[in-house]
Amino acid sequence: MASTEVLVNEIVSRLDKIQAERKKKLEIFKSLLRDPDIALVLSEALRTGDLGSGQVVSVDLDRESEGQGQRRQRQQGLRESIRQLAGQLPERFTIDEVTEKLKDQRFSFKRSDPEKSVRDALYKLQDGTLRVVEEGKGGKPNVYEFVKKPGKSPTG
Repeated sequence: MASTEVLVNEIVSRLDKIQAERKKKLEIFKSLLRDPDIALVLSEALRTGDLGSGQVVSVDLDRESEGQGQRRQRQQGLRESIRQLAGQLPERFTIDEVTEKLKDQRFSFKRSDPEKSVRDALYKLQDGTLRVVEEGKGGKPNVYEFVKKPGKSPTG
């Protein structure tokens, strides 16, 4: 029994140290968030999903209290990322090809099923950004292409 008690005490001690380190890190993070220079970058990234480098980020703020606006922000990031794939995908493409390309670029999907997220985003991008050229039937997926607008790229 003594060895079990020693082991339990060691585990408790390690967990206390981890918790203390985590608390320190959170305090540092909070102070950084209050820094005016960082606040500007963070505000822009939350508003647009873009860090200024062309890399679109996906932000997941406290999922339990997540509001509609935050879900829209995450989906906007996905749609913008898909728009940016215009020159990297074949002329005609499927959900699977878009999903794989986004995974290759390490896009952070927030759903457990990325294909569903991409499907929803592609549906919303049928607003003039892309169109279905072949409707999927019998287990075959829809085939899409970006809409070509005179003098304009699909990303701009």
